Amino acid sequence: MLKLIRYKNLIFIALIQWLITYSLIQPILLQYGLPLITPWWITALIISSTVIIAAAGYVINDYFDLKIDRINKPNKVVIGDIISKKQAVRLYQVLTVIGILLGLIASFELKNYTMGFIYIMVPGILWFYSASYKRQFLLGNFMVAILAALVILDRKSVV
Repeated sequence: MLKLIRYKNLIFIALIQWLITYSLIQPILLQYGLPLITPWWITALIISSTVIIAAAGYVINDYFDLKIDRINKPNKVVIGDIISKKQAVRLYQVLTVIGILLGLIASFELKNYTMGFIYIMVPGILWFYSASYKRQFLLGNFMVAILAALVILDRKSVV
């Protein structure tokens, strides 16, 4: 199961967001005598939401890549071997709902409704990316680049 959600990548995402907040943004704000606007618990919600939505994205990506993964890396296939396709879709749905809810709670607490919109859109983009866009020349790469940048830009939007 941990291989399916790529836990090492998720730890890296959480670490990046935490470091940007507390090693970059907070020291700059403190240097100018400004407080960190985001309380620690909202930062934790944002990081958790991002990590959970990313985990859902990994699940749905593996779901759509099942046939090619059976050919290219048959010993690393989780869906169909360890969990069923139906369980994978259910896991994707549960992770997506939890991730969106956590993101929306943080967005509403911060009164940053644009951020809330992003938490609704990203899972849909991940679904469409996994289903078809990654097979289209440059479009898939462009989408992944934007989503990867959002991991960092998301921290800027709450300061």
